[in-house]
Amino acid sequence: MLIGIDARVLERTRTGISRYLMNLLNVWNNTQEDIKFILYFKDKIPTDLQLNENVFETVLLKIPNFINKGLIWENLILPFRCMKDKIDIFFSPHYTLPLIKPANKLAVTIYDISYVAHPEWVPFRNRYIQSFLSYIAAKRANKIITGLQFGKSEISKYFNVKPESINVVYAAAHEKFKPGITTDRINQLKNKYNLKNKVILSIGLVMNRRQQDIIIKSIKTLSQDRKDISFVLIGENRTFPYMDIDKLILDLNLNNVVKYIPYLPEEEIVDIYNLADLYVYISLYEGEGLPLREAMACGLPAVISPIFKEVTGNAGYIVNTPIDANNLATSINKMLDDSTLRQSIIAEGLKRNSLFSWEKCAQETLNVFKSI
Repeated sequence: MLIGIDARVLERTRTGISRYLMNLLNVWNNTQEDIKFILYFKDKIPTDLQLNENVFETVLLKIPNFINKGLIWENLILPFRCMKDKIDIFFSPHYTLPLIKPANKLAVTIYDISYVAHPEWVPFRNRYIQSFLSYIAAKRANKIITGLQFGKSEISKYFNVKPESINVVYAAAHEKFKPGITTDRINQLKNKYNLKNKVILSIGLVMNRRQQDIIIKSIKTLSQDRKDISFVLIGENRTFPYMDIDKLILDLNLNNVVKYIPYLPEEEIVDIYNLADLYVYISLYEGEGLPLREAMACGLPAVISPIFKEVTGNAGYIVNTPIDANNLATSINKMLDDSTLRQSIIAEGLKRNSLFSWEKCAQETLNVFKSI
């Protein structure tokens, strides 16, 4: 079986979908099955892939800069090359498929459709294009892969797709995410970022639905009584309507309490999870919860919104009204100070995390391909 993959996401900073695809490739790199993959790139072939040449082929479809637009590349250049290569299945890990059919069988990963369910969070041009292209992809795909049962129900509801054509394949934390950090490393990072004794953490693109502004306001409430906390917010600002995070921190006089880092070096991510005392993820809409899985794998307890119950099971402290900053502050305070509750949630998180792996995710994804 020859599978073609739109691998453009690997050309940029590895977050979200690019990390998802990279983890799949790392497992497929060792496959013993009669399967081969062709990875198609638009601008460059990353030098860090270290792929098995017996399993993978990489193809760079570079076109002149004056026509080097993503839509042209995806919908014209890519499908004709796939036809030439006579692939059996085309797989897109990121929501859309070429309008010209690149293979007889098509699979696409769609993790969430917030741009359809909540268009107020997305600029008009972006949501119009994304909604149209992902709707067409969902209708044309033989199989849709998504990350949660919630996402499956949303895709079926808004795109009018039969549930049996949607497969839920759970992602996992990479094996590098695990408990363990030296005191020297903790001190090094705390000194580097000027962090206090208790560290509250949130990682992920800054988006309106993830309510990082509510977290910051809850930190303001906490900081009035507690002088031992720091809040570390990591993620590029993709808000709409735009939320000026730096201004909010300044206006609330939290410069010495909140550390906003748009992008953290890859080599520091595992250690940041490990030095933190609490993870906060109160999103109102998600199709997956990969940062939450990573936190659980590192033994970091989490305060979460109800939507993440499917990810955490009993390994999370649920805030039923995540839009209430005062209520969130109370929950954070309890989780910082209640050692019995913390240890219970940490143990449940490690147990829950053991149910998932990228090996399992990659094999189940291959099974989806085989089914079509």
